Amino acid sequence: MSELDALLKEFEAAADHIQQLVTDIRNLFTTKEEPKKEISFADLRALCAGKSRDGFTAKVKELIVSMGANRLSEVEPNRYEELYEKVEDLK
Repeated sequence: MSELDALLKEFEAAADHIQQLVTDIRNLFTTKEEPKKEISFADLRALCAGKSRDGFTAKVKELIVSMGANRLSEVEPNRYEELYEKVEDLK
């Protein structure tokens, strides 16, 4: 069963990657602006850690939960940019 689980996780990762590629290609042909820098998990984690140090731990956690996750590592990659913007706006 663990081999099947590992294979399914690989398929999920590949599907996420393909979905991101489709989005990137679509954006190249539908906008004339430069594409935005893709937000990585490391970027998101660094921002959340900084905001937590600034006293926004509870609000950061609330935003993570609003993304349908209990922990930052459970946030879907396609929601990184949305969460990044919301955390960045905390003041």
